[in-house]
Amino acid sequence: MSRKDLTSVEKISILDKIKAQPHSLRELEKLIGTFKSVLNRLKNNEKTIREQWEKLNDSNSAPANRKRKRESKDPEVDRAMNEWFSAVTERGVRISGPMLQQKAEIFVEKIGHGNFKATEGWMSRWKDRNNIKFKRFHGEKSSADSNGADEWSLAKLPEILKKIC
Repeated sequence: MSRKDLTSVEKISILDKIKAQPHSLRELEKLIGTFKSVLNRLKNNEKTIREQWEKLNDSNSAPANRKRKRESKDPEVDRAMNEWFSAVTERGVRISGPMLQQKAEIFVEKIGHGNFKATEGWMSRWKDRNNIKFKRFHGEKSSADSNGADEWSLAKLPEILKKIC
């Protein structure tokens, strides 16, 4: 057996097997393909693991395949950023990386944490922790020139159709 970090899903699955099957840990070790010490550690930390699992599933924050739960060095800034991000995205505002960093710096000033810097690395980890992906939007309704499209369909389209037919 090789050393392997278990994902949250795997940990919960193993804990469920431990509860459901009245096998000895040695039998489970062979069945699952992991070490007895891992099973003991999971069993001893079951309450914490299940609480983290519930938190992950309730908040839709971190991906389920995450192997470790990592907290931010500054949870107050994280909390403020999460609330702001949720409020802004609900209104349909597109957000960029520099906007995130600038808002984080503003929250840091308000909270009073002088040693915090909203770097690219911080932003990347914050997005990972909260399962946020920036995507490019193409052909969005908001970016389309609807007046120009209406004029074209009324003026140019009939001419093109007459030539074709």
